[in-house]
Amino acid sequence: MKITILITSILLSCSTLYSQEKKEKNNKRKTDIQKVFICNSTNSKRYHYKSDCTGLKKCKDTIRRISIRIAKSSHGRILCGFEVHLESASIKNN
Repeated sequence: MKITILITSILLSCSTLYSQEKKEKNNKRKTDIQKVFICNSTNSKRYHYKSDCTGLKKCKDTIRRISIRIAKSSHGRILCGFEVHLESASIKNN
């Protein structure tokens, strides 16, 4: 009986670890392919999920669509304050 319980708990632990690892990989893939909008201006500091975001309407330069990973890492952008609710909703859905 003890062996059965031990084996079952080991299998459940492995299954849980595998599920968490798979979820993390999926989230990384989403980040790599998810596209956001940035203003090409040198003064711009934010990225936007929607091209018609209030914060993006102030852009006086061209608007580019790039991956969120590149926006954060290469361009040092942070999420626009008008769109914080969109990111929190996205996290809850995953």
